[in-house]
Amino acid sequence: MPVLIQLSVWCKPKHLAIICVMKKLFQLLPLAIFIAVLVAWPALAPLFDSAQRTFQRFWSPATDTQVWGDAGSAILPATAQMMASRHPPGQALDALQKKYLRPMFGDLVDRVQVNYNAKLTDRWSSGDRKIHLGVVDSTAQAFCDRIYLQASYQPGDTIQLVALAHELTHFQQCLQLGGIQNFGSRYFQAYYRANQKYADNQFEKEARAKERQFITTLCQQINCQNPHGRYYINYRGTNTKLPIRIQE
Repeated sequence: MPVLIQLSVWCKPKHLAIICVMKKLFQLLPLAIFIAVLVAWPALAPLFDSAQRTFQRFWSPATDTQVWGDAGSAILPATAQMMASRHPPGQALDALQKKYLRPMFGDLVDRVQVNYNAKLTDRWSSGDRKIHLGVVDSTAQAFCDRIYLQASYQPGDTIQLVALAHELTHFQQCLQLGGIQNFGSRYFQAYYRANQKYADNQFEKEARAKERQFITTLCQQINCQNPHGRYYINYRGTNTKLPIRIQE
């Protein structure tokens, strides 16, 4: 009341006092709100923090990445079980495959099982989150220690060796991340970060790099400079005369 009386004293003429008082109050409103917020801030702060967390949970890119990770941690183990259920037990790598793959992959060559003539899936999906598999994984796929190849078993075939090197890289990645569930989570997150482009997924980039490294190592062993028999003139643009089949 004293404030209103003081304000009315400022206002002339008297018949406009009410309107003038309202205008003065309106002018003082921002200051009043500021003072009220300062006084009430200890009680309001938790509410603001909660609202911020809610916003981040529904809208932040990091949350989207986590959603993709959660999908992958469920999809990959489930798909691995489905693939195992519709194929017979896999077979071990043969002696020649182990010989050339062991320098890069160590004892993984003794632990992996391979299914040839496999029926592969062309995508992994959960709801609206799908991974459309690329050229390599449409002909060969790995679920940690189980590798599925679309082609039949071809002893000494270099293309098959390169495909096995790619898939063994995924086996390595799976072990490094602690198993198929974590691998699935990280793989799906990487796919999301790559703008949902299979070829740009960091795990696929690493596998392709291992392919190239394997080809270099293999050529040092079998002498690709002077190959015997039929060979690829420029294998996958690597300027490598890769023999079609290793003769031993």
